[in-house]
Amino acid sequence: MKAYVFQEFDTEKSFDTVQILVGGRTEEKSVNLATLSGKLEMNNMSFVSASNFMIIKFSTDASVEKKGFRFDTMAVHQSDSVQIYDGTTTSGLRLHPGDGFTGNQVPRITLTASSGDMLVRFTTDALHNAKGWHATYSAGNYSCICNVGFELYSGNGTAGYFIDPAESGERDGDVYQRNKTCVPVMCPALERPENGVILSTKEQYHFGDLVNFQCNFGYIMVGPSSLLCTSNGAWNGTAPECQYAQCVSLGENKNEGLSVVRLNKESKLVPFKENVTIQCNNQGRHLRRTASSSFRQCVYDPKPGFPDYWLSGATPSCPRVDCGPPVPTPGAEYGHFTDTRYQSSFFFGCQDTFKLAGQTDRHDNVVRCQPNGVWDFGDLRCEGPVCSDPGRPIDGHQVATSYEQ
Repeated sequence: MKAYVFQEFDTEKSFDTVQILVGGRTEEKSVNLATLSGKLEMNNMSFVSASNFMIIKFSTDASVEKKGFRFDTMAVHQSDSVQIYDGTTTSGLRLHPGDGFTGNQVPRITLTASSGDMLVRFTTDALHNAKGWHATYSAGNYSCICNVGFELYSGNGTAGYFIDPAESGERDGDVYQRNKTCVPVMCPALERPENGVILSTKEQYHFGDLVNFQCNFGYIMVGPSSLLCTSNGAWNGTAPECQYAQCVSLGENKNEGLSVVRLNKESKLVPFKENVTIQCNNQGRHLRRTASSSFRQCVYDPKPGFPDYWLSGATPSCPRVDCGPPVPTPGAEYGHFTDTRYQSSFFFGCQDTFKLAGQTDRHDNVVRCQPNGVWDFGDLRCEGPVCSDPGRPIDGHQVATSYEQ
């Protein structure tokens, strides 16, 4: 490949011409690349032939004499190329066509590196010299836009960040560069809840920070246990309160006569460490005989299925008094019964050879379990046939309590 570089050109315009023909060894097999005439500012204008042949045809009418023209020839080698990449390495976006810019065809285009960096790579085999190449560079304009949850750093104090004294904020490599660095937005400071703490050692909070709260012992949290700093620089809720712990009072049972006595009769809540009194008000019903049957205390006692603070202990109740199995009576027959607790009853009868005598406190022969847990037999009894005193043997004694059957 050859190039013809014109340094000067001055001929009689329209009458003295120079034709540049390329493509073949003869004029007939070539094509006209350009026709030059007159006084031209060539500025080292070059014409390149893809082959090693170029015909320069000069035609003149020989009437007017001018300075003429002058050109040089030079070889152009494809092994010299310029490659341009968007970035600082050859792995960046390729901005050049094919294998790069080569030859002497001027690529009058503007290349832009969106990354802010551009790598220009010149490759040569160093075997032949050519005029070379030149390019101009301009920084261009840019503006930075931050992602959601971030803001552009404008100076000391932006989102609570400050430039290190050893840096200016204007140089590449500075941690915070003005109008170039995006920093997470800052959320307002949080105050610890009264009777509680913030589980964090940070002094400032930024987008994405999650803060947890905890109440002191004896206090319960009302509100969210954690807050998140959102992308608009606000918390996703309000800080919780730590209120003195309270237990939900026990329910009463009117059917059993169970009542719960609280210090504050108007509230169904019992403060931490405070007791409630349990009473059984119905006749024939008593609390179980345990140490804590008559009271419950609001305590901290976490268990599955229960709140952390609750009135611990078994659910209170007022069961019916149990009179137990009735004591057998000689000659008596008791009617059928399945229950021995308060208000249960059975008929008192006597065997065939015995006679019913006496009565209950209700003047009948129905034995009832009383509120005090005792069967009401009254003076009911069964009297049998009476035998005479059989006497006693000589030098002996008699052991008997009755001569009845």
